[in-house]
Amino acid sequence: MSGVNREKESNYLLHVLAYNLLSIRSQRNLSQEDLEDLTGVSVNEISKIERELTKPTGYTGSLGERARN
Repeated sequence: MSGVNREKESNYLLHVLAYNLLSIRSQRNLSQEDLEDLTGVSVNEISKIERELTKPTGYTGSLGERARN
């Protein structure tokens, strides 16, 4: 896979994560602060992920999984 394709795939996955995270928060009526309390991931990091401004680390990458439980 070329570097361009990897970057496109990475951006797409970030978009999907951001969408899913916002959807889960909305369905569960959770604020970013509530999600921070549940996951230990800072509000600042949650906000950046939702706005697709950062790619999550391994720690924050499991954020959606933690939010679903």
